[in-house]
Amino acid sequence: MDLLPDVREAIAPFVEDSGVCATDPRTLKVINDARRMLYPIGDWEGTTDHLCIACYAGHLTLPSEYEYAKAAYGCSVPMTVENDWFSRMDKSASRFCASSWGGLIKENGTFVTFRDWPSCIPGEVKCCAPEGFRIELIYEDERDCGVEITFQGVGATRKFVSLTRTLSGPPFRPIVPAPQDERLITLQHVIKPKTKGRIRVYGTDGANVRLLALYDPDEVNPHYTRYYNAGASSLRFGQRNAIVKVKKRYLPYEDNPDQFVDIHTEALIMVSQAITARKNKDLAAFSANMSLASAFLQKQLGGPQSTSTAPVRWSQSMRVEGLIR
Repeated sequence: MDLLPDVREAIAPFVEDSGVCATDPRTLKVINDARRMLYPIGDWEGTTDHLCIACYAGHLTLPSEYEYAKAAYGCSVPMTVENDWFSRMDKSASRFCASSWGGLIKENGTFVTFRDWPSCIPGEVKCCAPEGFRIELIYEDERDCGVEITFQGVGATRKFVSLTRTLSGPPFRPIVPAPQDERLITLQHVIKPKTKGRIRVYGTDGANVRLLALYDPDEVNPHYTRYYNAGASSLRFGQRNAIVKVKKRYLPYEDNPDQFVDIHTEALIMVSQAITARKNKDLAAFSANMSLASAFLQKQLGGPQSTSTAPVRWSQSMRVEGLIR
């Protein structure tokens, strides 16, 4: 992978019809546009990672910078990754099937915490309050004092609740909820701007405090992809790690000279030419350059890439095996 300043120098002559300076803002825009166009086409080198993620209560949540899982294994055993069609096509659509032929089943929708407020705490006899929790915050950088974060979800009365909390006081000191704050059963949306430091989100019922999320400074309106681990040791409180191959979520680069570019520079040059051709309404040149870029990246990986970890098969219960989004 090349550094961003080197890629800008290489891309600049191919921006627009006659090229621009490497420092021109249009150069960075073309680099980001080219990356955005190549991301969904394949799992190119630099666009995937391998993570070791701990499951909590049988569920596994990907960090915000990753979009979905491609493959996984736990305890040296391969696990099939299945998308949310799997659960919808199961005989009991209201629950996840513990006898899944796959290991990870994508849960519907997106989530704003890496774990939910539990009805009981694994390994402990005491239980959390069933009527829900209140939000407790800790921020780590004094420059974030005064920042507002809004939490939205379903309250204890099963009605929509929207709470706006202001970061105040010294860093690393808990911002405890007020007694009049409404309790939440589930947290569905978080409206958060960019911050200078991390934000920790806890749930508390007065007797228990549980860490629910840890937001990085550059996370804006965070959302995560979550999977159900059908291979967890316990359906309810399974604590099993999984090694997961994950696809990165496309994020545009800012003008950072220390930033490594995740896609090969030669492919970005071809796509920059495709962008210029599309602007000139030359569809033949656009298609040719996009095909050249895709072929080049496939060659770097050693051949065409499959979009699934196993053949797609249909069972008698019309359940899809080995299917990834």
